[in-house]
Amino acid sequence: MSWPTFNTLQLQRDGPATWLRLNRPARLNALTEESFAELGAAVSAIAADADTRVLVVTGNGRGFCAGSDVDALRERFGWTAAQQLERFARMNREVVLGLYELPVPTIAAVNGPASGGGLSLALACDIRVGADAATIRCGYTAMGLIPDLGATYFLPRAIGLSRTCRLLWTNSELTAADALALGLLDEMVPASELAAHVAALAAHIAAAPPLAVRLGRAALRAAASGTLAAALDAEGVAQSICLQSADHRDRVQAFLRRRAANARRSSATGAASAKRMS
Repeated sequence: MSWPTFNTLQLQRDGPATWLRLNRPARLNALTEESFAELGAAVSAIAADADTRVLVVTGNGRGFCAGSDVDALRERFGWTAAQQLERFARMNREVVLGLYELPVPTIAAVNGPASGGGLSLALACDIRVGADAATIRCGYTAMGLIPDLGATYFLPRAIGLSRTCRLLWTNSELTAADALALGLLDEMVPASELAAHVAALAAHIAAAPPLAVRLGRAALRAAASGTLAAALDAEGVAQSICLQSADHRDRVQAFLRRRAANARRSSATGAASAKRMS
């Protein structure tokens, strides 16, 4: 399918991977009301695209995402509580839940500063790969705000409650190396290699059986907020579907063929060795 045209972001296909690039580089890709509306539309389009097997989220320029644009915050000074609540309900449903519940794996390529809502976007992704020059800051208390866009959910699960409290209340800036050690990043690579590294990772993931990946991802999401019993039930349903899939049968048969071939080679090698010894 062809992607819609946006003002604050870009969607681009790279084989089976789709790249979502936040595109306000002059403002470190800070988020406006237009950004949130376009992010919701983009996530919806990706969810409906059968050709996308992996989504990569990154930023153009030198920043990943600096969170909410301060000018946008100022514009909402006159909003009522009801208006703010309606905005958050829509934004959380379309952007945060939309990204978290996508049927395909997601990778955040953190190419530069990630702060506030930008950090939340990265945390909503399955895997976070950071450039060595990237920085991470919670940023909320600096503006007299609490964590939003899922940060109260994602941060404690990533690094624990006490570390989350320290980050939030001190507003400390972390280097990429600090973030890696803390568990906010899964990998750190040189900035010049980030795009190629993430592209290779996306291609590797995309090569896996898509049904197993999608159902496994959904089961992990369900288990993260449910009980063990519910997780076991969800696993049973998903696995029963996978066991009936062509991908599963093809891979089992390929394994058996490789094992048989290895056994024949081993037998031939053993016979040749025995002959030489005799």
